[in-house]
Amino acid sequence: MRFDSTYQALMQGILFESAVKQITAIFPGGFKPPHKGHFELAKSYANDPSIETVKIILGPTERTSVDGSIVIGLKESTLIWEQYYLPALPLGKVQLVSMSNPNPMRQAFDYIQENAVEGEIVTLVSSQKDAKDAQRALDFSKKHEEGTGRYHKPGVSVVYHPTDTVALYADRTDKKNEQPISASTMRGDAARGDIINFTTNLPEEVQEHAADILNIISNEG
Repeated sequence: MRFDSTYQALMQGILFESAVKQITAIFPGGFKPPHKGHFELAKSYANDPSIETVKIILGPTERTSVDGSIVIGLKESTLIWEQYYLPALPLGKVQLVSMSNPNPMRQAFDYIQENAVEGEIVTLVSSQKDAKDAQRALDFSKKHEEGTGRYHKPGVSVVYHPTDTVALYADRTDKKNEQPISASTMRGDAARGDIINFTTNLPEEVQEHAADILNIISNEG
């Protein structure tokens, strides 16, 4: 290859990279309470160089344990994120956003219409290892495509940008090992005061604070 053509290709690559805009990853969900699966997804996106910001969208709906002894709302979820999870994630890349819609997917659609600004590129957080989750994110991007998407917002691009992260249980004393981590299981562990199994719901980065997080969830902190 001639020098001039090599130089031209190199410069085109540099110009292309400088023109690429980073992506806002939106992560709606119950987060009642937030667990290791939520944390690992947020971390995966926060460590992705093409992601500018990860926005955790918190809704108002309360969730309870089966026996009704544990009630987790926006206050408890926010406290766990702010005091324990965000400090363990890349500084400044993960933000909390509160929205009034109780339905997580409606929160995602509302974010595009109410919060996304012209020139913004948005992706819905998802994992390729969860087929239903990945399909939901793909459908979300298609519904916002220019020209064909019912919910397209002029000037805003919605792209499909999944990760391959998944968090599974390990070191439990029951039969849930190797199953996906679940907020309902975490609430059940909290209701029983089972600190050993409760800890398996938490990211390794914050497991030393398991008792404090359990106190928050039990409304004792």
